[in-house]
Amino acid sequence: MSARTSDAETGVNGDEMAEFDLSRLGEIPDPVSSFSGSGTPPPPTPSTMGDALTRGDMRRRRWLAIAGSAGWLVAVSVALGIRGDMGHGDSSHAALRTIVQVLLPAAAGATVLVVAMSAGARGLGSRTRILTSAFAIAATIFPLAALIGSGVFFDDRPGVIRAILTCFALVLVLGGVPLVALGVALRHAFAANAPWRSVLVAGGAGLAAAAALGSHCSTQCGTHVAVGHALPAVFLAFAGGAILHRVTRV
Repeated sequence: MSARTSDAETGVNGDEMAEFDLSRLGEIPDPVSSFSGSGTPPPPTPSTMGDALTRGDMRRRRWLAIAGSAGWLVAVSVALGIRGDMGHGDSSHAALRTIVQVLLPAAAGATVLVVAMSAGARGLGSRTRILTSAFAIAATIFPLAALIGSGVFFDDRPGVIRAILTCFALVLVLGGVPLVALGVALRHAFAANAPWRSVLVAGGAGLAAAAALGSHCSTQCGTHVAVGHALPAVFLAFAGGAILHRVTRV
């Protein structure tokens, strides 16, 4: 069989063979050249990983925020002046006011914060029931106890409304700083139930602020404490939580 017959059978003539340059095969890109030999992409380099934080880093950042917030509240309380009837005065009545206006919100706020930020299978801290109960107790018993245990139900002396509004604003300011600090520390920290957990964190900040103000404000008016101290803590919980969850959610 001649070469001409072979070319005719294959449908390739001599001119076409001449135009087919095998040396240009190297110009075709290799689709898998950027992958490793196993067919999987290479691991990210430190430059592509960004500034991701480890669990230890996040834990330290949270506790630093809590420590800084506590320092802020203590410093403001000392600057304003500690009330003179804490541990003094008319014995049982003074002790009861200290428990109701200072110790109760401080303990409730600390409990809410610690449980809300602890790890858990449902993303709600150690247990959902404990968490829900802690906030329910803080949001209901504190105002009720303030009404009953502060001394008098309502003080009708001049300026009482202004004093209540002043304390209301002070609790918002005192609790706002820890709320911002915790928001920075808890950025993208809640993979589940971020709105509810954020409400609890904000509520804890508000209750701690109410306790700090209670160590300064020496009122014996239950309505003053319930409206001027407890109510802004609850307000801060829901209003602050509504804003905070935009930062804390993953």
